[in-house]
Amino acid sequence: MAGASRQREQAETLRYQTEQKTKKRNDDDTVDVLSLPPRKKVHRKKKRIKSVTLVRVLLVVFLLIVTGVTVLAWMTLYHS
Repeated sequence: MAGASRQREQAETLRYQTEQKTKKRNDDDTVDVLSLPPRKKVHRKKKRIKSVTLVRVLLVVFLLIVTGVTVLAWMTLYHS
């Protein structure tokens, strides 16, 4: 019988803890809509970041191609 009462107490404790976490999570989920920035600004910022990253990647690829072609040309001219 003692085991059954312990299980019941443990279940009640876990239920209570779960309810408290759920309440806290619901309180944290509330967002003040008026304090948010306009969607236009948020999405424009993401596009800028992507475009800057793309430019950097393309620049690195271009430099690697130029370096590779230069090294190959130099090796064929001077080591033949």
